[in-house]
Amino acid sequence: MQRKVKVGVGLSTDADTNLAARKATGDALAQAHLKRADWAVCFFTSSHLHRADAIHATVLETSGCLSFSGCSAMGVIGAGREVERKPGVAVMVGSASGFASKSALLPE
Repeated sequence: MQRKVKVGVGLSTDADTNLAARKATGDALAQAHLKRADWAVCFFTSSHLHRADAIHATVLETSGCLSFSGCSAMGVIGAGREVERKPGVAVMVGSASGFASKSALLPE
């Protein structure tokens, strides 16, 4: 059985958290040639940490997926770029036949 996998990555350095999450997710979907993803992985710099809930909601809404994983760090890498100590949101989305994922929130 041949499995078809589509993956795309987007990165935004916009200081507005909602715009950054929407742009990075939209770019990732476009790169993967997807209208809707099965899963999303998101990394964002600490300048967006206070809006982590907004990033979560925006990525889920924009990607159409139900499975999300993400974290914050001093810097992020995505779309061939590295962003450190300034606003950055990197999102990877994907879709794969025969692939199942689960979303979970872990304690801080």
